[in-house]
Amino acid sequence: MNSDPLFLNGNLQAQATPASTTNYTGIPAHEPTDMGTKQCGSWANSGGAGEVLEAVSAQVKASVSGSGVVRVGAPNQFSCRVSLASHTLQLTGHVKTAANQNTDPALAPFVWFSRQRFVATVDSSGLVHLVGKGSTTIECRYPRAANLPFTNATPSGTEFAYATVDLTVTA
Repeated sequence: MNSDPLFLNGNLQAQATPASTTNYTGIPAHEPTDMGTKQCGSWANSGGAGEVLEAVSAQVKASVSGSGVVRVGAPNQFSCRVSLASHTLQLTGHVKTAANQNTDPALAPFVWFSRQRFVATVDSSGLVHLVGKGSTTIECRYPRAANLPFTNATPSGTEFAYATVDLTVTA
C-alpha cells in the first residue's frame, strides 16, 4: 500500500491549493514582491491527477482620474473643483493591485454614484453633469474582480473596491 500522504486507501486525495484557501497571497509565494498582488485559479489537467495553477493581477483597489482631480488622502480619496459653466466633467475609473500597481483594463464595469443630485449627477460612463453650485461626493465602485478572469467565475456582488471624489462646483 502506498504510504504517500496524497493517497488514502490507495486513492489519490485532494490537496489544498492556492485557489482553495482563503489566505493565499500570491504566486509564487516565495517572492515577497508578489504578496497580495496576484489571484489564482486552478483546474484539473487532462490526466486528472494534478492541477494547473494560473496567476493574474488581483484587481482589489479603485482610483479615479480626470481633469483637475487630485489625490487628497488615501490612495482612493480625491477632490476636484470645477466651474458650473463647464457643464460636465469626465471621470475615469482605474483598478489597482494591493500594492497600488495599475491593472487596467477593468474586468467588470464601474458603478458611479453622486451623493447630491442637485449639485451633480453622474452616468454609467463616469460623465459628471454639473447641475448647481455646492459640494457633493462622487463615488466610483468596482466589484472586487477576484476570479473574474477564470472560466465561469463571478464576483460575489457584495464586495466593492471604491474611490471617492469630493467635488466642489463653483459659479
